[in-house]
Amino acid sequence: KRKTPADKKKERKQSIETAFEACGINEIVTVEDLAEYMAVTEKTVRNRLKEHGGFVVEEGNVRKKNVIFPFPHRENIREKNSTSFPFPLRKSEGNFEGKNIPNLLNGNKITDEFEQERQVLYKYRLQREKLHLDDKVLTAWNGLMICGMCCLYRVTGKEHYLVAAKSAQTYIEKYLTEGDCLYAGCRERQRSVRGFLDDYAYETAALLGLYEVTGDGTYLKRAGQFCKEAIGQFASEDGGYYIYGSKNDRLISRPKETYDGAMPGGNSMMAYCLVQLARLTQDQQFRQAAQQQLAFMSGEAQHYPAGYCMFLTALLLSENEPPQITVVPEEGDEPGKILSRLPLYADIRILEKAEGSYQLLNQKTTYYVCKDHRCLPPANQAEVSQ
Repeated sequence: KRKTPADKKKERKQSIETAFEACGINEIVTVEDLAEYMAVTEKTVRNRLKEHGGFVVEEGNVRKKNVIFPFPHRENIREKNSTSFPFPLRKSEGNFEGKNIPNLLNGNKITDEFEQERQVLYKYRLQREKLHLDDKVLTAWNGLMICGMCCLYRVTGKEHYLVAAKSAQTYIEKYLTEGDCLYAGCRERQRSVRGFLDDYAYETAALLGLYEVTGDGTYLKRAGQFCKEAIGQFASEDGGYYIYGSKNDRLISRPKETYDGAMPGGNSMMAYCLVQLARLTQDQQFRQAAQQQLAFMSGEAQHYPAGYCMFLTALLLSENEPPQITVVPEEGDEPGKILSRLPLYADIRILEKAEGSYQLLNQKTTYYVCKDHRCLPPANQAEVSQ
């Protein structure tokens, strides 16, 4: 069957797109690269690029339209307002690879005096091709966020941090778990692949953080369940934990990373979780796993300890057991305010009311502190517990 002109045009468009993607491995694509790949002249390439309409040629370099738009020149933004623009923009030559990127690198103060310019900028941006929105929810990152929210609640006593942490945990339980198994993330509440080591380690740490600030044993129990699942899926016979587990898709090799980067490494976080669970639950499995993980990570970290900050934190906790503080609050003394008066490194339990040997002293909030295998007399001052 003879091809129609429309079919031929479609083929030419597809060929130029294929060539551009193939040459894109070098990041910068030139007309010469495309001509060599397609076995045609540079003139033919330019004609096909023009016919396609989705590419721009600048000094022999080829890029897709609307991927990087030059920011409107300062003169255009100042059409209706003669005040100086707050961002240090150069003119037509741009301030970054020929483009203009607004920035505050030179110490320009943030101001709200440029509403007219902002509207001009907004209208300009509406003309650009809309990029896809990365709106997936990641289990590991949410686990770290929960840890941060719990820490903020401990420091400030502000209830909304605890509410946010609990809300995130509820979402994880509802959309990112299946029994004791975690998924790496979801989008529009549709789960992605099964979770990796970081997902289990961060989520376990998040649950431990929630237990520390609420005293709710449900969080501690759930942390233990996820940690045991991680041991079963990711543990290596020669020490440490693999990145992906027995329930993930198989790869050629099973890598094992131990160092901490911008985010704590899965192996370091597992060491932290195991130390905490061994101490809080007195479970022999966690105690043994913690000792093995600390021994393994000590060998890994000895050549460059600074690259294993999270592991060093776990090691510090294992060798220096934090004080245990039980608090009997007086009427009207809220848990958030109590936590803000106590050290972050302590294990804290806040009772709802006096019970057994834990009674109010002088009818005021009372602190019972145990440290270094001995218990101090009850006191009304938080400083005593520190």
